[in-house]
Amino acid sequence: MMKSAFFTILTLFVFAGIAVAADEAPAGRVLARVSLEAAGESHAGRSYIWLGRQSIDLESDVKPAAGQVLDLLWGGKNDTRTAAVVINGKSQKVDGGGYDGFRWKRVAVPGDVKGDSYRISIRQAGGKAAFIAEARLTDPAGKGTGTGTIKVVAGKPAVRTVAEVFPPLPADPLERSAQIAGYTISKVQRWLREVALKKIEPDTGLYHPDGRFNYQDAWADCYPFLVWAAWLTDLEALNGPVRGALHAEIKHCPKGFFTDPKNTFGGSEYVKDGLIAIIEITGKDEWFDRM
Repeated sequence: MMKSAFFTILTLFVFAGIAVAADEAPAGRVLARVSLEAAGESHAGRSYIWLGRQSIDLESDVKPAAGQVLDLLWGGKNDTRTAAVVINGKSQKVDGGGYDGFRWKRVAVPGDVKGDSYRISIRQAGGKAAFIAEARLTDPAGKGTGTGTIKVVAGKPAVRTVAEVFPPLPADPLERSAQIAGYTISKVQRWLREVALKKIEPDTGLYHPDGRFNYQDAWADCYPFLVWAAWLTDLEALNGPVRGALHAEIKHCPKGFFTDPKNTFGGSEYVKDGLIAIIEITGKDEWFDRM
């Protein structure tokens, strides 16, 4: 009975991802190890690689075998850090932390991993990105020669560069300006169709950008952007629901509303920041009449 309990505890230690203090080496024979360093990145006296800036890609000549584990010197700043660890194509999510500094985090190698060597990728996986100072392939049972090698191959940036996101711009200044303007205007149109127009209530026709109707914020500061975006990218929307929102606002405004001193500020803001800003674009239209 005691023997069975011992092996149960040992199994939990190997496979449950228990953190061990940095100065206490995890149990077992180290088959291969590598320090992980990035320029300018250090904490608690150790250099590390932060997954928020780049992934960690490793290759090792150690032959996969049952029971082997990946030990990671896992950083923490009194928080929880997360990573996706992919071992020979098998992915698992790993969390760790709750301390300041570094502790060893044991990650189980999937039992069905195949091949003559290891290819390991560690990358961001939501939450706070992990930062890691060292990686080791270990056999907890003490098998193996311990003469294997593990190396870092080129890690991919976690955030794509501008050159990757945007193709090279044309050399001709007019073509270059047109391409930049076209891209920018497409984002305005996307915001209009996917976000802003959906804030117009179908039953009342009123524009509620934050779920509440008021003149000093919603209609003074937000409604002009709705009109501008429609005027620039979608005239059907301008002359449909966007203009209809103005009609709905007039309809729902009680007679003498702005003569009440408690509503004067909202009315002045609506005129100053909302309607004037709109007629600077549209000219004398219904928004001018409303002003």
